[in-house]
Amino acid sequence: MAAVALKISGPEGERRVSVNGSVRIGRSAASDVVLKHPAVSADALVVRRDGSGAIAEPIGGVIALNDARMQSKRQLKDGDEIKLGPYRILVTVTGSLSVRPPSVRPGTLTPVASRPSAPPGTLPPGIKTPTLRPSAPPPEAVEISEGERLQALAEARTRLIGGEKRSIVLSKLVEAGIARGEATANIEGVISELRAATRRRAIRRVLLGLLTLLLGLLVTAYYARFIPTIGAKVLELRLPHTERVFLFAGEYWLGPVLALLGASLLLAGVFRVVRGDSRYKGR
Repeated sequence: MAAVALKISGPEGERRVSVNGSVRIGRSAASDVVLKHPAVSADALVVRRDGSGAIAEPIGGVIALNDARMQSKRQLKDGDEIKLGPYRILVTVTGSLSVRPPSVRPGTLTPVASRPSAPPGTLPPGIKTPTLRPSAPPPEAVEISEGERLQALAEARTRLIGGEKRSIVLSKLVEAGIARGEATANIEGVISELRAATRRRAIRRVLLGLLTLLLGLLVTAYYARFIPTIGAKVLELRLPHTERVFLFAGEYWLGPVLALLGASLLLAGVFRVVRGDSRYKGR
């Protein structure tokens, strides 16, 4: 079985953690590896060892694997890099791997004695000498401090809340020196939070509308003496409110007004739950 280790780099420095069974990573003190930073979720990530290496399972927060957001279980390979807030986790997998030889059909393998041999230092016939071209130097990475990074992410969140397109926000983060994968993962995380907050507000509006509608119907029934046919039966009961004004003249209109207001809130809340906020849809 292969050996798995995690090299964690962050504000506190570097440390190495061996994965023998499962390792829980997060901000909570109950985690196996505690990362004390507000950008890290209390329960962020679990790394489990298996026969071929390890499996990473995201639990909460924004996590990127090789500059791509990780939203489900992923098989880890040697050299993979996990980004978790300001922390970088390098995965090291060591051990022997079995390689299956390619299959050969009978009669397709030429005997060694009958194969033409090329002179030493030359290529076999039909193979051209490759031309090596000098490669361009890689672009220099923009180094930013942790404070600048957090400020850029906070400004991106403000822009997204204001309804700015995520493509523009992404370009701003990349210009600020943040890796494209990390910036994309952060934007997706903020959009998910905003969608969830919008849904919670819409559900509260639905409940408020429903309660207001019920209250309006009760008040309307209370002053039912003004409704044809039903009002005559209410008058026969000789209830106290049939002869007195409790609030103001024309108070019998209060029930229908409340019912109309409640129905409006209810419909607006249901519409927002179903359609969501257009500012946070894919753009």
